[in-house]
Amino acid sequence: MTKSVKRVTTIVLQLTLRAAGRIAILSQADAARQALVVDAPGVARYRIQEYVRWEDIDAAGIINYQAYLRFFALAEAEMLREAGLSYRFLFESLGIWLPRVRVECQFYRPAKLDELLSVEAYSSRIGNRSLHLDFEVRRHEEPDLVASGKYILVCVRQKDFVPVPVPEEIRSRIRRFHEDSFKP
Repeated sequence: MTKSVKRVTTIVLQLTLRAAGRIAILSQADAARQALVVDAPGVARYRIQEYVRWEDIDAAGIINYQAYLRFFALAEAEMLREAGLSYRFLFESLGIWLPRVRVECQFYRPAKLDELLSVEAYSSRIGNRSLHLDFEVRRHEEPDLVASGKYILVCVRQKDFVPVPVPEEIRSRIRRFHEDSFKP
């Protein structure tokens, strides 16, 4: 681990400890992205960190909207994995798919090349046949939102794509990353 990565890790831990109460490092897949669980009263979010890369920017030099979908997909996959719901488990053990039927993204501030972004993911609603995942994106040292997003996933049988109730195993495992969304 380089000095700059250690410094970023220390800064992230210090800021998050101050802001959220308690934090646990779960994995370190590479130097640029670290997976963190933010766990404070009423808050249970999974966080990844990702740099804005060359392929993420457009001709204006700011992040392209498609990059946010990549960030959301990374946060979703890692949050589900941390909850014990890897795609392999969902597909092979539960025999279901979770296709996205709705994708939303709101943009608040531009992000530029090489900025380190933190993407927080959490479940905001578990319906009968659907799962709502919300995402908030910030620059790693700033409290203001850069972007936010939402996925609505529908639970379907693999063999015929017929919607089925969300299995209790998913409900119980994702519960640790669930918070009721309150948006006035």
